[in-house]
Amino acid sequence: MLLPGGRSRDWTLALMDLGATICTARRPLCAECPVSTICRSAFVFDGNETGKRRAKEEPSHDGIPNRLYWGRIVEVLRNVNGRGDIGLRELGKRIKTPFKKSEEVWLRSLLRGLERDGLVKMVTRSPNEIRVSLP
Repeated sequence: MLLPGGRSRDWTLALMDLGATICTARRPLCAECPVSTICRSAFVFDGNETGKRRAKEEPSHDGIPNRLYWGRIVEVLRNVNGRGDIGLRELGKRIKTPFKKSEEVWLRSLLRGLERDGLVKMVTRSPNEIRVSLP
């Protein structure tokens, strides 16, 4: 048994207190910890870390986060002037200036994610013609 019989609540609360007061992310006090002799992380902290988690790097293209391009795509599709859909290259030119042919792979990747989320619809009319619309 991993927890003391009949006292699992007390054990859990004690562990939470330990984490809140002694075993903190920013400054663990291993020398004062009553369980440091059995702790795998005891005395591993070197003091040079800030204790903050590094933020995940946001996916971006040319220094602009992809989420901003997603918003631009939806905005363009909302305003296609009654046609209902737009070609891949034309869409690319409207969300990014200049838009290069080599960026079509990146744009298709964005569109696949938006399509997976049900926000856009892609129709392939021929190998060279992809039309994009709102669902």
